[in-house]
Amino acid sequence: MRPGTATNSVSGAADRAARVRSVVDRRAVTAAFQPIVCLQTGEVAAFEALCRPSQDSGYSSPSELFHDAEQSGLIWDLEMVTRTTAIEAAASFPDGVLLFINNEPATIVDARFAALFESAVREHGLVPSRFVLEITEAADEQLVGGLMESIQRLRGKGFQIAIDDAGAGTSGLNRLMLVRPTWLKLDRELIDRIDTDRYKYNLVRFLVHFARLSGVNIIAEGIEREEELSALIGLGVSYGQGYFLGKPMPRYQLLSDELRAWVVSRWQAAQSGRLNDSRAVPAGTICRPAEQAQASSPVHEMAARLLKSLECGGVVVMDGRRVVGWCSREAILLAAEGEQAAEPIGSITPAASGTLPPEASLSEILELVSVRDDGELTQPVVIANREKLFGVVTLRALLGAAAGVGGASDVRVDGLTGFPGQVAADQRIKTLVSEAGQSSGAGQHTDAAIMDIQNFHDFNGAFGYEAGDQLIIKIAQLIRETFRPNETGVFAACLGGDRFLLTAPAGVLGENLPKLTAAFDKLSSQSAPDAGQKLAIPQCPTALRVLLIEEAFARIAEPRQLFVIERQLRLRARSEMRRVGPGRSLVIRDDRRLDQRVRRLSA
Repeated sequence: MRPGTATNSVSGAADRAARVRSVVDRRAVTAAFQPIVCLQTGEVAAFEALCRPSQDSGYSSPSELFHDAEQSGLIWDLEMVTRTTAIEAAASFPDGVLLFINNEPATIVDARFAALFESAVREHGLVPSRFVLEITEAADEQLVGGLMESIQRLRGKGFQIAIDDAGAGTSGLNRLMLVRPTWLKLDRELIDRIDTDRYKYNLVRFLVHFARLSGVNIIAEGIEREEELSALIGLGVSYGQGYFLGKPMPRYQLLSDELRAWVVSRWQAAQSGRLNDSRAVPAGTICRPAEQAQASSPVHEMAARLLKSLECGGVVVMDGRRVVGWCSREAILLAAEGEQAAEPIGSITPAASGTLPPEASLSEILELVSVRDDGELTQPVVIANREKLFGVVTLRALLGAAAGVGGASDVRVDGLTGFPGQVAADQRIKTLVSEAGQSSGAGQHTDAAIMDIQNFHDFNGAFGYEAGDQLIIKIAQLIRETFRPNETGVFAACLGGDRFLLTAPAGVLGENLPKLTAAFDKLSSQSAPDAGQKLAIPQCPTALRVLLIEEAFARIAEPRQLFVIERQLRLRARSEMRRVGPGRSLVIRDDRRLDQRVRRLSA
């Protein structure tokens, strides 16, 4: 060793420590935020907070700053500053937008971390469920024991956990099994050229299936090419992050309208096959409305609501439009009796376990429930997408649907259109009638429409039943394009043959049915390639007859009464159809007074 080497080394270490200490004391750091995009809606669902040294910090890169902090024993102090900076920025984000924060495993293991982090979050008026703590899959094995204990503490306070860089470590499956995260971020190495690498493609497909069954959300990181994103959407990956979707920026950002539209169109195209599959219908048809509460609501307020409703088994806790999870009646009432009574309900709500979209199949729901722990078996499955909470599927409803699959699937689901059938429609009407008299039903479906095809019998006779089936399928497609049932919550059913039922909140049908009939009339004037013939010819012009019944469910007591109204309206519709002439679709409104309808139904 040359003379002065040790002295220079000590001096260099002291200089590094002084530089880091200066950064910490002056808070000479800024936060950058990279968007994490929901690939179903094209909306920004979350941001990953990234640290950037300020221009006057003396550092040119984050890696250099964190290296010096680690070497100087100041990593804890630096991360406290960076976390605070990120939390302050998150306070201005819209409700429901998550913030992902990276922390060194050694920091998370520190016994002070959970309490200090929770305190900082609450000081800014936020709830822990808004934050996701990323843990690198390749973390030091020596820290694993303490890491698991810290994760349990954090999860108990309501924070979510993510495994970062999945696929980059050597013990990924073991780490995944131990941590049991809510989020799994796939490493860039798995995503790079996934559109041309079949091994990567199949591995991600396996992980997507695993995640759906285990209630884990998958994020594909490092997306840099359109082809990669398109392949990931085709696999059903729900969230994406990378330069193609958005670079880190110092402020809140959204996707451009053009990119958002492209993402949504790709997702819809990828899912179109599932929407036409009869097995994909049950989640949307057997779910029931659920009580919900915002995560910031005090526990005691929710407990008071539950005591007024003895039948309510719990609530779906929301942060804006994002589902936090299901909180049972027992958990709420127990917390209300103790020290947590004034706490926000989000703090006692476990992270959502197994939220499924409305197009999920019955078999997927059954698979999800079958892998739950015994203590979670009776919890309902939450049905939601990024835009809307649809409701919950209770264990009773799930078992009832499963029992009917073997012998009655043909009447529960229409195989031609993929819509629910007559039995499911009757069940839906009964539920809506029950809701109509309850205050909790406000904002639920109030209006109904029943439609059929004029001259459908003659059309079948002229062109054959195969062409008739094609016409039914085209109408189902028009309904999906007009109302997007699986996204907006509009209920659509096929009542058999050429008859369809739609239900929706007030005003939705009245506003959009003219668009549907106009689209059908345009279609009927063009060639139908699948049928090989025109849909309208002088001998059998086709048209849609739509009977719109507003405030329908406040006026009936059982499903058959809705169809009594349908028969009454048909008489009026016939004269209207004769008046406008053949081949012209019409929407007929039932504009009679409520008392007139009640007298007719009871007569």
